[in-house]
Amino acid sequence: MKRKIYTTARERKIDQLIGFVACLLLNVLLLAANWLMPLAGGALHVPIQAAQVFQVCASLLPWIVNGLVLGLAFLFRHHIAIGYIAAIGMTFCAIAMIGILFLTACFGITGAIALKSVQSPLAAPLAWLVTVGLPLGALLLFVLGVLAIVIWWVQHK
Repeated sequence: MKRKIYTTARERKIDQLIGFVACLLLNVLLLAANWLMPLAGGALHVPIQAAQVFQVCASLLPWIVNGLVLGLAFLFRHHIAIGYIAAIGMTFCAIAMIGILFLTACFGITGAIALKSVQSPLAAPLAWLVTVGLPLGALLLFVLGVLAIVIWWVQHK
């Protein structure tokens, strides 16, 4: 098999999109398999030692499959590999954003509880700002960032 030679920017973008979608689909399938394989081993009533080996093999399967797919993509169709890595990066960014939203909500709720005990006309609006405004502001910034990336990507076809 020979390495793909891209002639147009459209071919590169299509391969990047294929890699992006393939990464998400493949990892969802691997996640389902990783959850179902130990259940299947438990249903077969295998010995404990064999079940532990099976569990280790099931947990290594996503690493092996992703490594093989990424390695082969880099060898033969490197723009699929670029899309694959972009999907992994976007997944990490989404996880980080969810963590930031969770932390702002937690600190906002504890801050609002602390502000409830303060007798001040500014306590209620400030509590609302901390509990609702901060997480919504962080979510809005995340959505605007994603839109900016998508618009940039579409314009650079």
